[in-house]
Amino acid sequence: MNQDQNNFTEVENNLNTEPPLEEVVETGVQESHKTTYLIAGSVVLGCLILAAAYIYVQTATVEKEINIQIPVGIEENESDQVLNFDTESDEEELKPASGEKVFVHTLSNDPAKYDNYYKKLVSQDGVVWQEHPTSVGDLQLFSVAEEYQLKDKKFQYYQVGTVNDKPLYVTFVPYCEMGCTNSMLYFIGSDTDSYTFLRAQSTNKLTGDYFGFALSNKVRIDEDFTLDAHQIPEKIVISDVDFSARLGSGRMLQSGPSFFADTYYNLTEQENGQVTEFFAETEYGPAFRGLRNIGEGNTKDLDYAVRLAGGLMLSLHYKPDFIWDDRVPKIGWLDGTNNESPYRTDGLSSCGGGGPETMSTKIPEEGLLLAGYTINQEPVYKVTDPNQYVITRLFTEGDTRNYYEYNTATKKTETGQITKSDFIDEGGVIIYVDEFGFQHVLTHTKYGPQAECAKPVVYLYPEETTDVRVELDALVTVSEPEYGSGWDVTANPDGVLSMNGAEFESLFWDGYGNGEYPEITQGFVVPTEDATSLMEEHLQTMGFNKKEISDFVEFWEPYMPNEPYTRFSWIGTIGMENLAKLTISPEPDTLIRAFVDFEGIDEEIEIEPQTIPSYERIGFVATEWGGLLKR
Repeated sequence: MNQDQNNFTEVENNLNTEPPLEEVVETGVQESHKTTYLIAGSVVLGCLILAAAYIYVQTATVEKEINIQIPVGIEENESDQVLNFDTESDEEELKPASGEKVFVHTLSNDPAKYDNYYKKLVSQDGVVWQEHPTSVGDLQLFSVAEEYQLKDKKFQYYQVGTVNDKPLYVTFVPYCEMGCTNSMLYFIGSDTDSYTFLRAQSTNKLTGDYFGFALSNKVRIDEDFTLDAHQIPEKIVISDVDFSARLGSGRMLQSGPSFFADTYYNLTEQENGQVTEFFAETEYGPAFRGLRNIGEGNTKDLDYAVRLAGGLMLSLHYKPDFIWDDRVPKIGWLDGTNNESPYRTDGLSSCGGGGPETMSTKIPEEGLLLAGYTINQEPVYKVTDPNQYVITRLFTEGDTRNYYEYNTATKKTETGQITKSDFIDEGGVIIYVDEFGFQHVLTHTKYGPQAECAKPVVYLYPEETTDVRVELDALVTVSEPEYGSGWDVTANPDGVLSMNGAEFESLFWDGYGNGEYPEITQGFVVPTEDATSLMEEHLQTMGFNKKEISDFVEFWEPYMPNEPYTRFSWIGTIGMENLAKLTISPEPDTLIRAFVDFEGIDEEIEIEPQTIPSYERIGFVATEWGGLLKR
């Protein structure tokens, strides 16, 4: 008997016996919860973003034979098969009963027949997947401590298949802190109103006291059993192209729709020039690529996803292998030098990452000039047509524009100017063509619009003098003290930090997070004259102390808009952990991160208000504030 069969037998036997007390999670809610420890356990982050340190990478030397010629290889690629979906559906919309507060993942109409697209699906004895998930209501298999925002929520459970003829359920647990993110729980049911929690498969392991989770006494725990079709490696190869996968890290469940039907890949929801194409079949389900309009429709955001067995979604991330974590493309220029400058691949809108930016209509040969070769001997091109959108969007005031650069001597950001012709000569925008024929747009981070994570400032308050290491999953462009591959400081209880013989009150950095910048859907709109004072109130509610708030106001007040109204939104600890994960060793007992995204507007508009959480500073405290600075 193989291991899967052993696991199935154990699961099935467990379904028909009463649970021993030692196998059941405590049903009582603990009296004390570390409400501010937002990185504790896997409830918040699961196995979210790999806690990779920022590593300085030397620009690789490119060995090549240079043959200057008219670029080739950018002719129109053959169109991929596009699925045609019937827009009618018999599926009823899920609606909560009157008066109930229900956290609902509403399934959009998704009437497409996908069974023909799972021919390569990995098989597993005893596991049968449904084509579409079906709601079974709230099974009430766990509870949440009263002090948490989830205490008055009910959770929708969905059957996605069967295990040895027993129903297989999934449910989603949101963490609602200035916006909601999700983790995912798997359960197997039985005929006797008993259930098994699949801890190894779930992105939320229900360990620790965060949220005060308690499983019902009718639930037992299986520590080992997993579902092969949902065991996703970190990397998937499709058509000889490497894609990073998000399910294994839990990230796709933490920052986006969990059902394929709820995403824009669902063709019944297409609008605004969005395009979804069937891409390839994989052992986890059919892969699709989606293109969404950005840049006023001149460029598109390119994303990939797999419709998993049971109707769930797996995000795929495409990043060319000549661009490493430092965002410096490994390119040898035709003049014999190597590129040392970072480039943005994801458009110009924020300080985080997103899908690659590609051209909606390909730039013709006469608008491109061969500029060099990647480390893999792939050609890259400068955009030379001064009337091309990716050039004109940066020069809206004429043939000259400002750019900003940090002066390490004065420790201030200084303004410079660059002409359109110099911008083109300096490779302000370069193009490369991927394996599928898409023209990718890379924009120089120095000369392009700079929307950085501006002056995030980290404070450390251990309970006793402690040597602390701090690492960021981000491209750090400016730092004080010098970041290098991480900060190693001696931290004192009063917040004073020592490094290399010098003392600092905090750790400062500017740069770009390696994670995705969240969609802004909530926030506040106030008269600009009141914006700073309201931000102060929010920071105080979150748990920042007077000095931290004073430092925040001192930095940001000069950047407040001139327009009569200001819209601002907070990205909290969980959002910042997705965007630019902060790894602190030893781990703090309390971590509070707040990042403000704001803009000036001429007229008052309505926006859904955010709920500002309140945290208690307990034990070793680490805090950070920052914001999006658009220059």
